[in-house]
Amino acid sequence: QAAILQAEKLAEAKHENPAINIVVQKIVGTSIKDKLNLPGTIIPWESVKMISEVTGKVVEIKVKEGDRVKQGDLLVQIDPRDSQNNLNSADAAYELALTSQERAQKLFDMELMPKAELARVNAHLKTSKAALDTVKLQLKKCEIRAPISLIINSIPAKVGLNMNPFMPIPVLELINIDKVKISVGIPEADVDSIRGLEYFDVIIDALSGRKVRAKKYFLSHQVDTMARLYNLELVVDNPGGNILPGMFARVEVVKKAFSNAVSIPIYAVISKDQQKTVFVEQDGKAHLRIIETGVLEGWRIQVTKGISAGDKVIVVGHRSVGEGQNVKVVREVTDAMELVN
Repeated sequence: QAAILQAEKLAEAKHENPAINIVVQKIVGTSIKDKLNLPGTIIPWESVKMISEVTGKVVEIKVKEGDRVKQGDLLVQIDPRDSQNNLNSADAAYELALTSQERAQKLFDMELMPKAELARVNAHLKTSKAALDTVKLQLKKCEIRAPISLIINSIPAKVGLNMNPFMPIPVLELINIDKVKISVGIPEADVDSIRGLEYFDVIIDALSGRKVRAKKYFLSHQVDTMARLYNLELVVDNPGGNILPGMFARVEVVKKAFSNAVSIPIYAVISKDQQKTVFVEQDGKAHLRIIETGVLEGWRIQVTKGISAGDKVIVVGHRSVGEGQNVKVVREVTDAMELVN
């Protein structure tokens, strides 16, 4: 009879506290990273704005936008006629000064000219030679040539436009994108963590989310006074030229990585009374555990205290149970991502 009474009590208890179906994640060691995702902008490795160093009219443009040019290639021709006329005059003046100097030297050697007069003639020769060299240089500058191998990005100048060294617009702009830089603003609080890093993963959305490996090139030593950010420049090889200036980039900054860490879905954590808790399943019952958390990566959060490897954390049904609640495990996973696959 006592056995019958005990069975009846158990049946009543089960009826009053029916088992709730749950899904659990069995804790196994995994890696988790403390990382930032920061926006960045692609900029050319080199950008050269070329101006006209002489005054004159554009008579010919030898290139078009997008052309790849080599060092020394002729890009734009400025009307050379004024410079050529100046050269002819300077050359004639130099020849006359040279003849005068030769005659003066002979007279001086014959003691028919004072030394002071010879010095004046020699000085005039030097002045004439300097003027000739200057005009030759001016004529050479009528040909605007590529300083290095680059790509023509834009050509503000047009045929017929009068150019001079003081104009606010360049004749043309050239860029080098065989490599590109990525400019990123770093918050003050993260500068120390980033200072010791060398490589970064970069995602470029415009290239279908392509991920590239970038190397640190420069970290500024002075904060931008407006944004209160430190400028970090990364460099990426770009042999195909697919990464273009102006593209948006997302830079993953791994401040610290943890291996064999305990992590669970952030949604499994229940915050109450300024405490973070989870429910674990043990022997068919739910038990409340107070936990402490660490870094957050995506939807996963690191648990530094309160649960350990082998524990079964309730990740589905956890908001429907209480301490000591009867539960029934309908599925067990080791990674919550299995639930969405």
